[in-house]
Amino acid sequence: DGEVAMEGVTVQVTDGPTSVDDKSTENEGTVEHNSLEFGTYTVTIPAQAGYTITSENPQSAELTAQQPDATKEFVLVKNGSLDVTVSCGENGVDGVRVTINKKDAVDDSTAKTGTTTNGTVSFDDLEPGEYTVTISNVPGNYTVVGNTTSKDATVPVGKKGTSEFELEEKVTNSITVVVKDEENNPV
Repeated sequence: DGEVAMEGVTVQVTDGPTSVDDKSTENEGTVEHNSLEFGTYTVTIPAQAGYTITSENPQSAELTAQQPDATKEFVLVKNGSLDVTVSCGENGVDGVRVTINKKDAVDDSTAKTGTTTNGTVSFDDLEPGEYTVTISNVPGNYTVVGNTTSKDATVPVGKKGTSEFELEEKVTNSITVVVKDEENNPV
């Protein structure tokens, strides 16, 4: 499921605006904050490079005489990547604009855009999940096979996802006109 125990993550415990205790997790991803008075605390971990925090962050912890201990769990999943290929037959097509959007995002802050080089563009350090991949600015001598300029793609936990678009060269048709005189000579 992509969850990992992480050593060295700073866990911040605050009492309102006052920092009470900052400690780093040990090799099993745990840390204990001891000698705290009864009260309500906020437990927070900062963003971790290459990971997405999928649990609530921050979390509230209430210590009382009836419940003097509290355990808070934060879940991190390893980010993945997405490679998008735009090709015509065996050849990659340069200059195509590729935009990805996370499907469950509440705004467009997860949107990322790139342009193909040798027919490929890579998006790294992405939150795992479902994305919509859209291509635009297709060079004028190509058409998109099936008129499909938007597809769904999955970014797996800690791995690489792929999405492919196939283009075809536009067929150019022509009309030849021959004008002749009454003796069948070209004019």
